[in-house]
Amino acid sequence: MPSMLLFIIIAIVFLGSVLMLVRAGKLKERHAGLWLFVGLVCIVLAIFPQSLNFAARLVGIEVPANLLFALTLLLVLGVCLHLSLEITTLEDRIRRLAEEVSLASVERPDPTPTDQPSVTRPSASTEQPGVTDQPGQLVDPTPMATDPDGTPGMKPAPHQDPSATPAP
Repeated sequence: MPSMLLFIIIAIVFLGSVLMLVRAGKLKERHAGLWLFVGLVCIVLAIFPQSLNFAARLVGIEVPANLLFALTLLLVLGVCLHLSLEITTLEDRIRRLAEEVSLASVERPDPTPTDQPSVTRPSASTEQPGVTDQPGQLVDPTPMATDPDGTPGMKPAPHQDPSATPAP
């Protein structure tokens, strides 16, 4: 009698676990049906253990445990077959989606981003640093030192840290 109670508790915990997984969205309803059926069969066999003896005699198997092992083996093989079918279906869907994405990217190429934004120097007529005559152009507003002849030099102004200036 205590073993029967233990098997009933195990089957109820199993059914509760399946229901919690479905409720949490971790197990789909279409897959939960099989496991709910297995849990109910376990409860029936725990409550009525003589039903396994009757089924074994009906099939022609002398030891009821052999029938239980054979049914378990068939169940595991069925689950493996079902999962193989699911994997094949998902692989086909992934391949098809990858092909569609590839074709979509060929039909409409994305503009290639440049490594560095284009930098233009302000024109001589511009009074404000960072402003150009061409709208939409990025400007490097870093003040540059001038050579003795008044032309812009290649080194940053003395008040700036040379490591802080962007590379040309």
